[in-house]
This record gives sequence, structure tokens and C-alpha cells, in this order.
Amino acid sequence: MSNHLLKSISYSAYRDYKKCPKLFYYRKVLKLKLPEDPLQLVFGKSLHLALELQVKERKDPVKVFQQDFTRDKLLSLDLVKFLEYEAEGIRLLTFWKEKRKEIMKPLGKVSEAEIEFSIKVGQDPLTKLMLDIPPINGVVDFVLDGTNGIGDYKTSSKKYTQEIADTSDQPTFYYLWHLIERGELPKAFYYIVFRKNIKKEPIQVVSTTRTLTQVSNLLADIQSVIHSINNREFSLRHTEGFCDCYKYEEMLKV
Repeated sequence: MSNHLLKSISYSAYRDYKKCPKLFYYRKVLKLKLPEDPLQLVFGKSLHLALELQVKERKDPVKVFQQDFTRDKLLSLDLVKFLEYEAEGIRLLTFWKEKRKEIMKPLGKVSEAEIEFSIKVGQDPLTKLMLDIPPINGVVDFVLDGTNGIGDYKTSSKKYTQEIADTSDQPTFYYLWHLIERGELPKAFYYIVFRKNIKKEPIQVVSTTRTLTQVSNLLADIQSVIHSINNREFSLRHTEGFCDCYKYEEMLKV
């Protein structure tokens, strides 16, 4: 067995490396932390906690959000901007409280929420080839009754397209977990998207499915990424889109 640079890998770590090896290096190898978490991350965490405790402890999601989304977590943020996001979180979760049964009726009942996992995959379930990857960690936002499906909550100012759902690696990661832990693939993966600044019907549901072949392909790619990480291939930077790697570089200059 290889002496892996990482003790485990998650979807976010895999995504970081695929997007920008430099970003991965700063976050996962050097373990640098920014002085303050980004607004979107703080907002998303508070919303996730509200949805989790609504299922697990039957708490009012609006109250949980208000208690968790606090000013002290975002001191560098303009107060007006903070209050805008606070109001938006309250609006979205109020809508969710009122429409949840209607939204979830086609999907089924949520039986589990925020399931943390760590799985060891030593063999490809399709090809039967032996694999050399560290444990795969993650958190599944919700599981529906039986094998009806699994899913993830998102916050976004943009509409989630079917193409985004069908091409994302995230559902495939969680299909893999369900296969290893539950013994079969779920029927579907659902993104429940809380769309900021959308006044009418701000909650969108997008479903997608994965095959065993897609799960196998993901495992092969994870092993390739792990190989690159173990070889310390961190020199490449992101080629498109926004990336936080520059923030870490600024930290290192100080």
C-alpha cells in the first residue's frame, strides 16, 4: 500500500485539486486558513444547520439560522451587506417552512440528515481492479426513505441547469457512498437549490442519476488525482473562473 500524502480525501478536496492544484496545496497540504471564512460559506453553513436541525430535532429552521448566522463571523463585511444576507436567509427558510411538504411530496420523506461517512474502497465494484486510495470522507445532506434517493442542499443566485446536475462529480461521490454503505445505487440524486434574490418560487429541485460505469470512472479519476498528489504535482493553477488561491498567496507574503 502506498504511503499517501493525504490520510483521506473528500469531494471538496478532489474538486479543489481538479480546479486548481495550487489552491489544493494551500488548503490541504499547508493547511492554511484565511482570517475569515467567505460570506457564501458562512451563509451556506448556517442554512445547512437550520435544515439539519429541522429534521433531526424538529427545530424551527428560521430561528436556528438567526442564532447561527451572526455578525461576529463576518466582521470584515459591511453591516448593510450582512443584514441583506440575514434577511435573505430568513425569507428563504420561511418559504421552505411553508412549502416544504409540497416541494418534497414528489421526492418522498427525508429519513436521515447530515450523514457523515468515511469509506474505504479497495476494489472497483465494476471492473474488480484493485485500488490504492485513502479513505473517502464526506457528508450527505439528506437521504430519502428506502433507496428513493439522496441529495444536497445548495444556495445559489443562479438557476441550476440540468447540465450542471448531470455533469457534476458530487452526485457520483455520494452514489459511491450509497453503494458501499447500503449495498446498491440509489434511484436518484436531488439538488434542492435555495436561490437568493428570486422572489417567486425561490426553491428549485433538480434530479439526476448515475450508473455503475460512472461510479467506476470516478474511482479511476480519484486514483489518478491521488497519484498526482503523492507525486506533489501542485505547480498548475486554475485556467478559468474565479479561485481563492490568490488570497492564500497574499497571506504568505505577509
